[in-house]
Amino acid sequence: GWVLSTYKATIDPGGRFPDFTGPGEPVQVFVWQGAVTQHGAGGETALGTHQGHSLENGATAWWENTGDGPAVLYFGAVERASEVLGLKAQGLRPDVATQ
Repeated sequence: GWVLSTYKATIDPGGRFPDFTGPGEPVQVFVWQGAVTQHGAGGETALGTHQGHSLENGATAWWENTGDGPAVLYFGAVERASEVLGLKAQGLRPDVATQ
């Protein structure tokens, strides 16, 4: 079976969320608040509040907070139930965002 996993990350102004390589299944990235630039995965993509982007086929990206306040991102993925650790096993945790 499959499960929907969601993760939240807060990035301080000028900070970055480290490199992340998506699993085989698509990963959706949604900016709840703030402004970020997504690097990798086909170049640079500026994302603002209530905008999103997806990573597919094992793409790698990292996110930089380019705004004046905290950026809040949500990550969502449909994962195989047998891989319940999924994104967490690859380091996608809110406490790893750095300045």
